[in-house]
Amino acid sequence: MLPCPRRVCFNSCMRESTERQPRFFRLKPFDLDLGDVLVQTVAVALGVILGFAVTAWSERNHQQALLRETVANIVDELSSNKDGMSHVTAEHASAAKRLQELVSKSRSSRHVTLAEFTQVLRPMRVNVPLAIAWQIAQNNQGLTLLPFEDRYALAWVYQVQNVYNQRQEQYENALLSLSESPSGNYYFQVVDLSNQLSSVVGIERQLNDLYSQALKRAKTEFKT
Repeated sequence: MLPCPRRVCFNSCMRESTERQPRFFRLKPFDLDLGDVLVQTVAVALGVILGFAVTAWSERNHQQALLRETVANIVDELSSNKDGMSHVTAEHASAAKRLQELVSKSRSSRHVTLAEFTQVLRPMRVNVPLAIAWQIAQNNQGLTLLPFEDRYALAWVYQVQNVYNQRQEQYENALLSLSESPSGNYYFQVVDLSNQLSSVVGIERQLNDLYSQALKRAKTEFKT
């Protein structure tokens, strides 16, 4: 008996369909060279380490430059403030001495005439020490690079300097607020001005010593 044409055709189609289907394949193991992998790993690690080293070196140089700049600016500022102080200290001390002598002379009577008052009273030159370098050092973090003792000492210098400016301003305000005494007695005004000016002179002497100490320390420690 001859095979059925339909069955023959069906079997042929099935074979062709099976042959056209994609065959699954297995991945072959990677052909790796352990020596080459080790070399590449070491190279990457060295690159990372060198990158950190370069960054640390750059940061260290930046901090050293900032420290030198901070010290130089503060030393220049304190030197200028010390020089400015030297131009007015003797003048202020002389004016304070005249007021103190008048107070001592009039202590028993507690009476100072207008003529006596105007004879000892003189216009006072105001000295204004700078604090610009100190403010810059606080803003750009240069102050944090200084040793703690130096930061503390400088903070005290500028704090005393701020008090000095306030005392000078108070003395000026006292001068500007002077008015004619109805009784003609200016004893208490003289006492008040004498105390205020003596305080100014005392702080000037203290500041002068603090400037000298800070500059001497900068010279020995930072070779300025």
